[in-house]
Amino acid sequence: MSLAISPPVTTTPRRLPVRRSSQAHLRLTLRGRLVIFMAVLVVALVGLTVGRLATSASASNSESGGTSTEVVVQPGETLWQIAEAAVPSADPRETVAVIMELNDLSTASVQAGQSLLVPVA
Repeated sequence: MSLAISPPVTTTPRRLPVRRSSQAHLRLTLRGRLVIFMAVLVVALVGLTVGRLATSASASNSESGGTSTEVVVQPGETLWQIAEAAVPSADPRETVAVIMELNDLSTASVQAGQSLLVPVA
């Protein structure tokens, strides 16, 4: 029995076609993802802050009737007297509370010459 040995067959490796897309793929690193996350977070916080400021401004305007005027405290004058003069038809306790809120006062004591925002009746 004789075996015939055939020469080895050499084939060139087949290359797969390369897909070229018209859009380049963007790969984000961990640092890039962190930067995008922080930017979105900052935009969200700014939006919330602006929303809260707008809400508190409209709330203080609605509490005071929407209009206010500036009054200078005279010597010997109290916040109660100012409240009674500003809105005589309302309860002075409520008017004093509104004046304190409009002017960010922690106490009801005022000094002569101090300027205060006061609601107008």
